[in-house]
Amino acid sequence: MSLLVPFSFLAFIALGLPDGLLGIAWPGLQADFGLPLDALGILLAFSMTGYILSSFGCGKLLARMGIGPLLASSTLLAAISLAGFALLPGFRFLLAAAFLAGLGGGAVDSALNTYAAFRFSPRALNWLHASYSLGALLGPLTLSAVMHAGLSWRWGYGFVAIVQSALGIFFFATRRTWNAALAASGSAPAEAATASYRETLSLGAVWPGVLAFFAYAGLEYAVGQWSFTLLTKGRAIDPGKAALWMSVYWGGFFGGRVLAGLSPLGDRIRTLLWLCAAGMIAGTALIAAGGSGPAALAGLFLTGLAFAPVFPTLIALTPLRLGARHAGNAMGFQVSAATVGQAVVPGLIGVAAQRAGVEAIARSFVLSAIFVLICLALLMRGGKASEAPVRDQRDSL
Repeated sequence: MSLLVPFSFLAFIALGLPDGLLGIAWPGLQADFGLPLDALGILLAFSMTGYILSSFGCGKLLARMGIGPLLASSTLLAAISLAGFALLPGFRFLLAAAFLAGLGGGAVDSALNTYAAFRFSPRALNWLHASYSLGALLGPLTLSAVMHAGLSWRWGYGFVAIVQSALGIFFFATRRTWNAALAASGSAPAEAATASYRETLSLGAVWPGVLAFFAYAGLEYAVGQWSFTLLTKGRAIDPGKAALWMSVYWGGFFGGRVLAGLSPLGDRIRTLLWLCAAGMIAGTALIAAGGSGPAALAGLFLTGLAFAPVFPTLIALTPLRLGARHAGNAMGFQVSAATVGQAVVPGLIGVAAQRAGVEAIARSFVLSAIFVLICLALLMRGGKASEAPVRDQRDSL
C-alpha cells in the first residue's frame, strides 16, 4: 500500500477542518467588528466566488502544474487565509481572506477528488469522504474547546492555519510522488492537457453530471441548514432537543459513508445510487409527515444515511463515464456546480418558507429529492460506466 494512501485520508480530514469554523466563530466575529447579522452572507459570497473560480479552472491548473504542486500551493494559500482570519484587524481584510480561502479550498477539493477518483475504489472513496466529514466535525469541536477555555475565536483559526501549513509542506515535499501516482493511473497531466474546456463541455455526458452535483449538493446543504429552523419555529421543538436531532442527521451522514466503504454495494455504483435516491425520498417524506414525533427523527437519520455515499460515488463515476482526457475538467465543473447548488437550492427553499410558511421547508425537501432522483436517472442513462468499475492500478483498503 502506497504511503500516499494514509496521507490521503489525513489530507481529507484536514480539508474538512476549516469548513465548520465560521458558523461557530460568527457571533464573536460579529461582535468584535460590529457587524450586522446579514454580513455573514457577504463573507460567504466572497468565499464562494473564489471557490467556483478555482474549482472550475482545476483541469487547466492540473495540466500546467501537476497535482503535487497544485495541492501544495492551494493548501498553503488556504493556510494564509486562515492566518488572515486569526490576525487581520478589519472586515474588509477578512473579505479578502475569505476569497483566498475559496481559491485554495476549491482547487484542493477538485484536485484531491480527481486524484482519488483515479487511485481509489468507490468503497475507499466513501471512507475518504467519511474522513472529510470527521474533519468537518473536529473543526467546530476544536474552536468550541478554544472558546470554552476563554480564548478568542482567532486562536482556533490560528491552530487550523498551522495544521493546513503542515499539510501544505507535506504536499510540497511529496509533489513528485503525487504526480507519478496520478500518471500511473493513466491520467498524466500531459494527457489531461489535450482536452480543452470547450471539448469537455461539448460532451453530452458532462451535463447530467453537472446537474446531478448541483441538485444533490443543494439538497444536502439545504437539509443541514433548514431542518433546525423547521423543527424549532415550525414544530415548536425545544432548541436543545432539535440540536440533538440534527446530530442524529449528521451521525447518519458519517455512518453512511463508513458503511458504504464496508459494504460490497460500495463498488456497485448504479445499485448504490438508486438505493440512495430511494432513501432520500423516503427520508424527506418522513420528515414532512412526521411532525414532532419519532417518525421525523427517523426521517432525518435516513436522509443523512442516504445522502452519505452520493458525493464520493459520483466522484468515482466521473472518470468511468468521461475518460481520463476529460475527467480533470469535468471534476472542476461538477464541484463548481455543487457550490452553486449549495447557494441556490437553500435560497429557493427560504423564499418558499417566507411565502408559504415554515412547513414549506419540509415539502421542498421532498420535491428536491424527487428532482435529485431525476438527475441521477439522467446521469446513469449514458456514459461508459459499468455496474462494477475496473480497479486495475487503484489503491484499495
